Amino acid sequence: MTLLQELDQELKKLESKTPAENIFFLNLMRILPPRPIVTAKEHEVFLEALKKISLLLNQIENNPSLEEQRDGCAQYARVIEDLISHYERDQFPSDSTPLDTLKFLIEQHGLTQTDLAEDFGGQPNASSVLSGKRKLNLTQIRRLAIRFHVSPLTFLAV
Repeated sequence: MTLLQELDQELKKLESKTPAENIFFLNLMRILPPRPIVTAKEHEVFLEALKKISLLLNQIENNPSLEEQRDGCAQYARVIEDLISHYERDQFPSDSTPLDTLKFLIEQHGLTQTDLAEDFGGQPNASSVLSGKRKLNLTQIRRLAIRFHVSPLTFLAV
């Protein structure tokens, strides 16, 4: 018996559904197979996929009849989030804070605080975050990640 066959048998013994048994997970794996991200273009492709999956998950999160689809999408999202995070750690200096990164992105895109007010939930929130008085909340992180086409992990202190 080969090592692969042994691993397959061990996986079958597990009580919970593994990602390999979820048709939605398998379809996503077939469409965009996970692999180490080495170029900016690959990074962009995986970020766009993560963005679309996140939007889908937001739409179906409270629908019990779509549980298997939700689980498969969430499992795949976790896989590609790790790949994106690894690439971004290699590309962005480790001594930069999420606020430093945000300020850099704002500058690179030629934006102002006023331009971002909606993403922050209002101008006062934008001012508080950008001055370092407040940390980003999850809603702001999600909105900024979509705006700048980066992983939400970019705005989390690790």
